[in-house]
Amino acid sequence: MPRQRKLLNIGDRYGRLVVKEHINSKIGVRTRSIFKCDCGSIVTKDNYNVKIGKILSCGCYQKESASNTGSKLKYDMIGQSYGKWKALLRVSYKNGMNTPISYLCRCECGTIRIVTAHNLRDGKSKSCGKCR
Repeated sequence: MPRQRKLLNIGDRYGRLVVKEHINSKIGVRTRSIFKCDCGSIVTKDNYNVKIGKILSCGCYQKESASNTGSKLKYDMIGQSYGKWKALLRVSYKNGMNTPISYLCRCECGTIRIVTAHNLRDGKSKSCGKCR
């Protein structure tokens, strides 16, 4: 005899999601429900992942936190000096899966290079190497 699945109660809140209705269809062995997110989106999510806290929103929370982090990082180093480097502009380039935050920097001698933010912050790159 198959195990009875516990359904989420309609109206219950899980993070930013509120259970609106249950769906009879199953994907694999997990049941799904329709949720309304605080941002207004209606989404279908896996009950188990919502119940254990793996899914807290329709995806809006991740987008908000990424944009907030990006906006803080985008401007916090521009115009500041690190050793002989001065950060001019935040740049993005693809370098495999993990793309470090980088800045276009000008050295006191006039050399312009792209330097990663953590090398500037940690003092690992203090100048272009030509000037001393």
